[in-house]
Amino acid sequence: MGLLIILAAAVTLAWLLWAILPTCYHKYLRRHLLRRQNGAERVLLLSFDDGPDPRYTPQLLDLLHEYGIPANFFVSGSAAAAAPQLIHRMQEEGHCIGLHGYRHANQWLLGPKAAARELTTGLVVLRGLGIEPYAYRPPYGNLTLYTLWLLRKHNLRLTLWSVMAQDWRGDTAEAILQRLRRRCRPGSIICLHDGCAGTAVADSAAATIEALRSFLPEMQAAGYRFLRLSEIKRADDPCRTEVLYGEA
Repeated sequence: MGLLIILAAAVTLAWLLWAILPTCYHKYLRRHLLRRQNGAERVLLLSFDDGPDPRYTPQLLDLLHEYGIPANFFVSGSAAAAAPQLIHRMQEEGHCIGLHGYRHANQWLLGPKAAARELTTGLVVLRGLGIEPYAYRPPYGNLTLYTLWLLRKHNLRLTLWSVMAQDWRGDTAEAILQRLRRRCRPGSIICLHDGCAGTAVADSAAATIEALRSFLPEMQAAGYRFLRLSEIKRADDPCRTEVLYGEA
């Protein structure tokens, strides 16, 4: 019995060090904000996960084009392979494209070999479409020590978020809009979804787009400017979780 307790404690400690602590540190303790050039400047980084989706991503791109707003898309390799024309459109319209894995797999549930395959297969797909991503967002925001090593090996910046509107749950557009209004402030990194993967409710992206029809012009009218991740890329430390913009 004593040996079993020791083994259970050892496994728990190993899992804590391997996955739980790295995820909690990068997801909850690091400051996922844009540092502004001065305290008065209103900047936001708008990002989308899980796409491209042939039903909703075109609508979203139309909306962004209407208001002249750049966005940052963290795409799944499998979805990109199925809709290459949308990847090309994102690129042509000036949006940044990052990687969200290949099949939206939770890094906590993958061994090292599977984790490496999940990331490198996604990279191969995007490079085959003429995209060289330098940013990565793990599905669910979950990562391990090995994930961090892979990102450094492939020179990818880990980019998480500071504002989430729970838009994957199937809530109404009004509920999503109210969360965005309440939670956004200068320097926020917003994470929304233009596709449905993992635990997302089917067609939940429709409400996201409807909420943005009000949110985007409101933010512009309030003096906010939307940034591309490429505008704030730091070559000296590509794997920083905190995205820096100008000086603190």
